[in-house]
Amino acid sequence: MNYNENKVREGTASLILASRFGCASEDLGFSQKVNRFVRRNALCQKTSNNTLHIFLSFSNQDSLNNEKLQSIASDYMKRIGFGDQPYLVYRHDDTANPHVHIVTTTIKENGKAINLHMIAKRKSEPARLAIEQTFNLIPAQTHKRNQSHTILPGKPQGTKSDIALAISYATRNYRVRNLDELNAILAVKGIFADPGLPGSRRAANNGLLYYKIDREGQKYSVGIKASSIPGEPTLKNLQKLFFKNKLRVAENSKSREMLGDAISNSQNSNLYNLFAELNNQGLQVKFKSEGQNPMSSVALINHASKTIDILYPHQATDQALIEKLGNLTQKVRHPKNTQKNTPLQSSMNSGNVPVLLGNTLLPDNKSEGIALDYSESKKKKRKTP
Repeated sequence: MNYNENKVREGTASLILASRFGCASEDLGFSQKVNRFVRRNALCQKTSNNTLHIFLSFSNQDSLNNEKLQSIASDYMKRIGFGDQPYLVYRHDDTANPHVHIVTTTIKENGKAINLHMIAKRKSEPARLAIEQTFNLIPAQTHKRNQSHTILPGKPQGTKSDIALAISYATRNYRVRNLDELNAILAVKGIFADPGLPGSRRAANNGLLYYKIDREGQKYSVGIKASSIPGEPTLKNLQKLFFKNKLRVAENSKSREMLGDAISNSQNSNLYNLFAELNNQGLQVKFKSEGQNPMSSVALINHASKTIDILYPHQATDQALIEKLGNLTQKVRHPKNTQKNTPLQSSMNSGNVPVLLGNTLLPDNKSEGIALDYSESKKKKRKTP
């Protein structure tokens, strides 16, 4: 709830509905909101998942005022079995798509916990389909927004919520086959999954920490354990997804051919125009720098085929392409323009072209979606007498 209340204080969100709180939402203070949930959760000490964070996102073509969002939220909560629970609905206006966050408790008035097992599939998906019909909303499938309805168990806490949504975006929209490919997409959202250095304790234990990073790839947050993030995107769970995607995606996609053809057809050796042309074809090029090497690897993000290919200098098949790109970076010049420099042109003048160009040319897609439940249901071991 702190996450949503902070957004309210920042002016990017508002509380539009307080169900079963005994008064109007505008009359509720922070302590009243918290105490309502604390008292209810105290009725059941056995479960750790006593709080539920629900995220509903809509198309920007939907006509939605607060009254309609209130009705949608109420209908949705009834359909997933939470209609009689106390809950708060926050409208957020910090992205291109209108969306609401709902905070509620899983503990019923009789002290029993609501079953959350497979709730997204059992309850949320049928509710989405029915609500789209009832309220004449743009179908999620039509706009490839099948990640529009999110259920995140636990208490939403800024960074964890951001990471969960970024991972969801990457794994729902792209067929990532390894951690490098996943990180290529996460970097666009300002997230990095760190498995640790070779030989480190974290690497030996297949651990994974998630960090927030700036545009140059530098970490600026405390590392968060994968097991503590909604959906448990641990390395072990992610590897199952990687394996499935490897079976579905050919190792050599057309991205390398597209890059090679674009370089060969480049008439003026202009890196700016080359990347702009590739971007128009749905291919984004991202450089990764390590130490003094500005091009330790090159990620080719194909937004059309939803695949990622990583080029490495030590691989013979990739070496020639990377060398050609390296030659182009030495000849970077932006088109003549008498107007004031744009952020892109300014970054080119600063000498940090390889690092910044890839991020700048990415389409600004801020859609956020379902946090995948990577973890398998854990069966409790019976104690032997």
